[in-house]
Amino acid sequence: MCLLMLRHFAQHGQFDRIAYQTEYRSHFGPGGAYIGYVDSPTRQTLQTLLPLKPEEFPENSVADDDQFAALAAIPVVVATHTGSQAALKAKIEQVVRLTNHNDTAVAAAQYAGCVLLEVLNGKSISQALTNALPHAGEKLLPLLEEVMQSHVLDSVAVAKRFGSACHVLEGLPVIAHIAQQAPDYRTAIEENIRIGGDSCGRAIMLGAIMAAYTAQHSERSFSIPLEWAARYQKLSIAAHACAQLGAPVDKFSQNGYNLLNN
Repeated sequence: MCLLMLRHFAQHGQFDRIAYQTEYRSHFGPGGAYIGYVDSPTRQTLQTLLPLKPEEFPENSVADDDQFAALAAIPVVVATHTGSQAALKAKIEQVVRLTNHNDTAVAAAQYAGCVLLEVLNGKSISQALTNALPHAGEKLLPLLEEVMQSHVLDSVAVAKRFGSACHVLEGLPVIAHIAQQAPDYRTAIEENIRIGGDSCGRAIMLGAIMAAYTAQHSERSFSIPLEWAARYQKLSIAAHACAQLGAPVDKFSQNGYNLLNN
């Protein structure tokens, strides 16, 4: 979904709901390019869209679901945003509800998106995690406040406390803990993998936050290990989309292109 959203912005220059839903249906639906596991919200969204004409597409999915797939496209939405934080939150809600019509999923995506925006605007990760707390929603807020009191990297213990499955109330505290305590991108990603569970779902936002921060604050020219980047099979597609958006490929590579293969 992240790469699909990137290509959407590259083609249209902005978010076009009906066009994106059309592309989503073509990509994930029967005969589409996607081959792999189809989770519940994706299946329910496709079941809604498939029999309809584009002009009949609903603004909200029928899937009342808080799984991490709701956050899959958020890094692109944030990175391409040029307006206010309020406008970003509205856009995030629109995007999330297309597949996950769930208040908790929306709040989690808005929090994660605001964290990434703060990092892109030069804030430290700790500052970003704290500044974005007012956008976390009543269910997620106390969990984030609790996990942010930890001062030692112990992702296994944190995952045991909050859970490692695919729900945002489990994964967002884990992301916040790793992002706040990990010294660099490689460590963050390896800690996330070590936990198990829905490591892929967590990796999208965690990787974007860590890569964005490392790219701005590291003296190294390349924040993501080259041996990892070389394994990204759709690099040329992602790089071309970034070129269409006017983003330098080297800058984009620093901000996590190898996490777009979703």
